[in-house]
Amino acid sequence: MLALDPTVIRDIDAADEVRRALSDRVRKAVRSGAGPSPIDRVSVPVPEPVRPVDWVRAQDRPAGRSSEAAYWSGREETRTVAAIGAADVVFSTSAPVDYGALGAALDDRLGSANPSMRYYGGLRFDAAQPPAADRPDRRWAPFGTYRFVLPRFELVDAEDTLRLACNLVLPRDAYRTEGIEGAIREMALPILEERTPLPRPYHRQDVPDHKGWTRMIRWALDAIKGDALDKVVLARRVALALGESMDPLLVLSHLEAATPGCYHFAVRPADGSAFVGASPERLFRRAGRTVVSEAVAGTRPRGDTEAEDERLRKELLQNPKERREHAFVEEAIRDELEQVCTTV
Repeated sequence: MLALDPTVIRDIDAADEVRRALSDRVRKAVRSGAGPSPIDRVSVPVPEPVRPVDWVRAQDRPAGRSSEAAYWSGREETRTVAAIGAADVVFSTSAPVDYGALGAALDDRLGSANPSMRYYGGLRFDAAQPPAADRPDRRWAPFGTYRFVLPRFELVDAEDTLRLACNLVLPRDAYRTEGIEGAIREMALPILEERTPLPRPYHRQDVPDHKGWTRMIRWALDAIKGDALDKVVLARRVALALGESMDPLLVLSHLEAATPGCYHFAVRPADGSAFVGASPERLFRRAGRTVVSEAVAGTRPRGDTEAEDERLRKELLQNPKERREHAFVEEAIRDELEQVCTTV
């Protein structure tokens, strides 16, 4: 069970009006039936400020439950989306990833749908790994090989306009109207409040430990010297023990405040782990038949002054090691894109 805030959730003044308006739109959409696409979307304005990440957290607190949830905030775009529930799920546990089947499933659903419709989720980075269910570490099992969700409800903050949306799959959801309207009646629309502090860990475990990490570094250096590798990214797991359960969306809330200029995201299946993060890098973006990616490698801390920032910037650009690493990444991205693109 989540660690709940001791305070009672306080709704914005217009909460009842917003909930009634959304229920009315849902009933009208169900009566109208499916249009060109079986997936329909209705939305209403929210006239008072609601922080999207707080909105997701507020839906969990009354019963201490963990519902299906997702969150996305762009690095530069003035658009933030928080989502709860699932109107539809595209999920697989087979390995390797069948990209054709995944693409066909999403195209079939979104081909004639409202352009604002989105499935949120992801697929495993290493497509050749065994299925998550067959591996000793079960924390990734709820995510499958890939998992994409059309949320039941979304709170969208775009260009200073806040809207609450409900996604419907017709005619299937015509038989679920009572449950959908019940969820709307129970939905919290919390006022803006200070962030709850994070619980402090009382124990930390690094896997591998310092000796194991040192061995990995030596192995990597030997492999590079022997021309077996050009570049390798080593990783470790840090396990923190806490005195109370941790709300992953609270972590995201603090992470978002501490790391501006990043993509902030969270994916939480209804049962299981949550995947939360902040990344300054764009892996790729596809719009129609155009794919955009970024080659980012090498970093420096920010300086305390503009002059120090400029010094660090020049140091980064002129460092031979950093330039070599950037070239490796750029070449790897180009090689991958050339396999699927007509021009790069």
